[in-house]
Amino acid sequence: MSIADQEFIKESTQANREDVTSLQSASQKFNNPGVQNFVSQFLPVQQQHLQIATALNNGDRTNSSRTPIQYSES
Repeated sequence: MSIADQEFIKESTQANREDVTSLQSASQKFNNPGVQNFVSQFLPVQQQHLQIATALNNGDRTNSSRTPIQYSES
């Protein structure tokens, strides 16, 4: 894997970690049904992205734990 790929994965891991933290914070901070609905739909997606990025960052190239992302329509 190239240095550029490694840097991309490292930055992606950090960005996904920040996204998960922001969504969790918004869920706790705002008592708004729209915010809660948004967080309930996208937090699991971001958590899955973080899991994949972390696995790649740790050298796991197989990542057989991936499952298709399920989106719910509201």
